[in-house]
Amino acid sequence: TAQYGGTAHAGDVGTMPKDEYGINTCIGTGRRIARVTAQLVAAEGAQLAERPMLDVWILQDREDALRHLIEPFCRALSDDCDVVIHGMLSAPIRPCIACDICPTHVGPDEEYRCIIRRRDDGVKRAHHDLLRPDIIVPAVLSTKNREGLVSGYQEFMERTRYLRRGDYVFTDRLVVPLVMAEIGAAEHLDIRMMTSFVRHHTVLEQPVVGWLHDDRLINPDDVRAGLARAVRHGASLTTGRLASISLGNMATHYQPVGYVLAQAKDQERATMEARENAIQERQRKLAERAALRLSTIGKRASGGSS
Repeated sequence: TAQYGGTAHAGDVGTMPKDEYGINTCIGTGRRIARVTAQLVAAEGAQLAERPMLDVWILQDREDALRHLIEPFCRALSDDCDVVIHGMLSAPIRPCIACDICPTHVGPDEEYRCIIRRRDDGVKRAHHDLLRPDIIVPAVLSTKNREGLVSGYQEFMERTRYLRRGDYVFTDRLVVPLVMAEIGAAEHLDIRMMTSFVRHHTVLEQPVVGWLHDDRLINPDDVRAGLARAVRHGASLTTGRLASISLGNMATHYQPVGYVLAQAKDQERATMEARENAIQERQRKLAERAALRLSTIGKRASGGSS
């Protein structure tokens, strides 16, 4: 996947075509746009039989201040989607140790495959919850005074590497960064979250930013409208993703670049066969889920399978 778009070396006229890897990132970006567009086309011929699932992952907060701020907005969305708020700070998230065997082995998505296996680890405990949502809302509180602020954002993002390298578990899920920021705070976490989550082969929605002054939210209408827009887009994308899965054209493969040891390991015949079997099993389960969650698949859906 071209994580950050088409990026190629340039200089004198005619030099850029020599950068084969850079040209491939440009091609990859075009493929990515085509893939998502095909899903949106497929959505026009299908309909969800249930509400999309939206999960809020609280990754930075102070004494539940963020939770209290977002709960009213989540209740307002409950008619249009199935909303769950996960406090990712309730258990310690141990730092990634950047091992060369990530994930530890080939297996199904439901199987936790990070080398850090402490029973009380926050990511291990949350693993099955991470697989649930159609719409992912990473949420943070950003303040000028960091006293008492608890953040697990960086540790969490680094630890999700096993999900990314496990052939992109979050493929084509909608991600909506949600930031409640005190005016004057300069963390720019909305931008950081976009650059972190795009690496997971997700689709990004415009971040929703609430501005705080004297602990009061001054733009609640903007937050409400932004989340409602995200739910509409998420429902459409989810419908198209499920319709495309049912047509058997949605498999993704993680192909490491720069991880020499992992890359050599992935070339082993047994590993390659196991990965292919795991991907096929994922596709089978997703197709079964799509059959349950989609009420109709119209003729337009087949036109989006290119």
